[in-house]
Amino acid sequence: MKSEKMGLTFKQKQIYDFIVLFEKQVGVYPTYRQIAAGKIEGTQLIPQRLSTNHIFRTMNALVERKWIEKMPNRKCGIKIL
Repeated sequence: MKSEKMGLTFKQKQIYDFIVLFEKQVGVYPTYRQIAAGKIEGTQLIPQRLSTNHIFRTMNALVERKWIEKMPNRKCGIKIL
């Protein structure tokens, strides 16, 4: 049985879109620190987050809502679903 993706909050959608765009432009998925910085090649795309803990919680929410999958034992181990 296939599970459906759940909706995202505004901030979750911002971070999800940033991850997708970062991967398209840079060719790899961003680290939590890169997501918190909110920049791609020096251009601020989303508001800077002061804490990577916020990013960690948001990433867990994206996993729970079936938008991404974390790949264990890999740096930048993210898979877009």
